[in-house]
Amino acid sequence: MKKVHAVLLFGLSLLLFGCYSRDDDYFDKIVRLSISDAVVFDNQENYNVGDTLVFELRFSRYLDEAGFSNKLDVFETSNSEEFGYSFGISKFSDFSNNFESVNIDEEFILGTRSANYSYYGSGYSNANMAALLNENQEEYISKVGIVLVETGRFQLDFERVTLSTGYDFDTIGVEIEYLLSAESTLNTEFTVNE
Repeated sequence: MKKVHAVLLFGLSLLLFGCYSRDDDYFDKIVRLSISDAVVFDNQENYNVGDTLVFELRFSRYLDEAGFSNKLDVFETSNSEEFGYSFGISKFSDFSNNFESVNIDEEFILGTRSANYSYYGSGYSNANMAALLNENQEEYISKVGIVLVETGRFQLDFERVTLSTGYDFDTIGVEIEYLLSAESTLNTEFTVNE
């Protein structure tokens, strides 16, 4: 009986070992980078219901990669003309005396949507937006408009933005974490009046 158990255990071990393959380890195929201060937002600070707030996200296709002296060409690496991302928006609540995350109906978000990106896990539940490689193929640009439909104090939130080429087991993916530098003067708070 002990021999039967030993043979079964040995056979099971071989079966499990045979199922492992480094090719299945997709996350080794993701290059992780970061950018800072890529959001351009000409904040008027006071808006009226019906106005459209606009921001841009721009970054070069050539980015610094930790441990390397040359810049990485993210287009050549990923062969992707699109990076998808999602952003957040918060509204001030008198109940909590703090900004609280709100969802925006997609009909009030203007801009190119990403087909490759899923905001699941990003912490944001607003539309999947796309940063597209521009005509001269030097930088990725996303221009987003938000139609303001209710009053209050608001704040755009870019703290957990990750740009991604999407997930494909056959290609190298690129994920770019967006960081606000300590020197950033980006003011994302604004008020919407009647």
